[in-house]
Amino acid sequence: MICGAGESSVVARGNDYEYRTSERDFTFVACSNCGHVYLNPKPAEHCLHLAYPDNYYTVSGRHTSRQSTIIARLKSFVIKRRLRFFQDLLKGRARVLEVGCGDGALLVDLKTRNPQLDLVGLDPALGKETVKRCKAMGIKLMETSVEQADLGHDRFDLIIMNQVIEHVLDPARVMGNLANALEPGGYISIETPNRDGYDRVFFRRSFWGGYYFPRHLHLFDRAGLKSCVENSGLNVVYQGYLLAPIIWIFSVHALLSHGLNEGRMKDMMSGIFSDRNPFCLAVFTVVDLLARIVGFPTSNQKIIGRKY
Repeated sequence: MICGAGESSVVARGNDYEYRTSERDFTFVACSNCGHVYLNPKPAEHCLHLAYPDNYYTVSGRHTSRQSTIIARLKSFVIKRRLRFFQDLLKGRARVLEVGCGDGALLVDLKTRNPQLDLVGLDPALGKETVKRCKAMGIKLMETSVEQADLGHDRFDLIIMNQVIEHVLDPARVMGNLANALEPGGYISIETPNRDGYDRVFFRRSFWGGYYFPRHLHLFDRAGLKSCVENSGLNVVYQGYLLAPIIWIFSVHALLSHGLNEGRMKDMMSGIFSDRNPFCLAVFTVVDLLARIVGFPTSNQKIIGRKY
């Protein structure tokens, strides 16, 4: 919860459809006071790592060229488009921190295009290959959670936090710490699921991919995310919706995982509705494009805050 009130109502229940790290059910509730949606009960901090197995996609390199050249290129193209707002900043000697850098692909791409950038990546689980590659390119890495990170007197011109804020125990505290780490005039760019996405209505009670039990601890709507950024002392300079084909895929995969018994049919359907499948990603990208054209909010959102 964000406001500190104790009363809440159940929004959804489900289990770990994606990685099967637990057989128990988890519950999302909505705060009766402010409406914020959060996992309740949340895992204890010392148990959080259990939700991220060795084959978790950011550690296993599932979206890199090692696994799929097509998906890696698409990912790189999407990331570049989403950083267009900062194109002038990224042509100089800016200091950039990526929170949740995963396999380091974004940092490597930025460094390749502009070696003058001073880049830092932060992630609680860094693969040996990622560490080796980033070190060779002069990219500093911190293997820790954002909650426990000691940024000291470091100040950044840009902080990138894609699909991370929903994973942290205390978003307000994290946002406050990151806002303090920004230079005056610096930006923070955040992407996170949008709980008011039009597709959630089809999977509302359990299977919507944005729930991502038990790794997502908080879910924001547009207003809630804006409040979280503004309450950290930043001004919102941009807010909008992004395409969310992976959330569609996770939703269908969760539905099939629940509805089909073990066997060839289930294995086949899981193979088709997978974020490893470029055709499936393309289909749901088109679906979201059409929805956005007619004005529907998608299940992915972006916000940019600036420190003045």
